[in-house]
This record gives sequence, C-alpha cells and structure tokens, in this order.
Amino acid sequence: MNSSATSPSPNRVQAWIPNLLTGLRLLLVPVFVVVAWDRAEAGAAAGWVSPTFWLVVVAGASDLLDGYLARRWGATSRVGALLDAVADKSLQFTALVTIVLLGRPVFTQLPLWLLVAVFLRDFVLLAGWILLRRLERPVSFEHEIHGRVATTLVLGLVLAATLGVAEGILLPASALAAAASLLSAGAYIRRAFRPA
Repeated sequence: MNSSATSPSPNRVQAWIPNLLTGLRLLLVPVFVVVAWDRAEAGAAAGWVSPTFWLVVVAGASDLLDGYLARRWGATSRVGALLDAVADKSLQFTALVTIVLLGRPVFTQLPLWLLVAVFLRDFVLLAGWILLRRLERPVSFEHEIHGRVATTLVLGLVLAATLGVAEGILLPASALAAAASLLSAGAYIRRAFRPA
C-alpha cells in the first residue's frame, strides 16, 4: 500500500474551497462598511439584531472553517496562508476604522489609540516582510499563538462593539488588545531576524 492511501492529496475542489471561503470573507469587508454607514444615516442602534453583528459572525466562522478544511484536507499552501492573512487584516483594520469613525449609536465607541496600535503592528510587520524579501531571507505567513491571541482580542472587541457592550467594559479590553498587538509584532520581528 502506498503512502498516498494514508495521506491522500486534496482534489481540485478540496484544494480551492478554503481559498474560496477566504475570498468570500474579503468580499464581506466592503459590505460591512456600506451596511454600517447606511445604519448610521438611519440612526440605527447596535445590538444582536444588527446586520453588522452578523456580518462579523459570518466572517469569523468562515475564518475558522477555511483553516479547518485546509488542514483536514491537506490543502494548506503559501497562497492560501497569504490570502488568509490579507483577509484577516482587511477585516480587522476596516472594521476598526469604521467603528472608530461612526461610534454611537451604530457601535459602542472604541478608542482611537486601539486603532493606532493595530496600525503600528501591521505597519511593522509589513516593513519587516519587505526587508526580509530584500535580504532574500525566507518569509513565513504561519500564525503564532501570540498573533492568534491578539487577533482574537481585536475581533472580539469588534464583535462586542457591534453588540453595543458598555464602554466601561470595552475600554480595559481595548488596552489589553492594544498591548497584545504590539507585543505580538515584536515577537514576530524577533523570530524573523533570529540568527539561523
């Protein structure tokens, strides 16, 4: 019996389904912005009936599902990892900008410094990636546990803001997410430039 029987390669459909889910998540980003602005003009309030809440839920579920399917079917790839990272960052940053700009009553207001911290993290990571490419050093798009924690905290805040959770609760949570984001950026840079 050959090894392919125990570790089957994904067929074409299986190979593309995770990437398709990631692409659909990217498409939800502009939808989130349009819906949020429409609700702001209408003076609609945050809450579990808000479509912005459910858009974030669907986006988060697709993130979990595409990763699970890619691992289960052995369909992981550098392209898929890159698309996943782009979709995650696009959703995070766009949702944060929208929430900070619009605030109440559509969302619970999140602090501007949280947005700055997330922007600095992503700017540092992008600058590090460009530098590594120039130095012709290998670049990995794999998530580390600290990156997952930071991402989860930020998306949790986005979800809570769409629900209208009180600012008194979200403010300390925002401080925690900002600190986790900056510490995560430092950890990624330290790993990237660690001597071989």
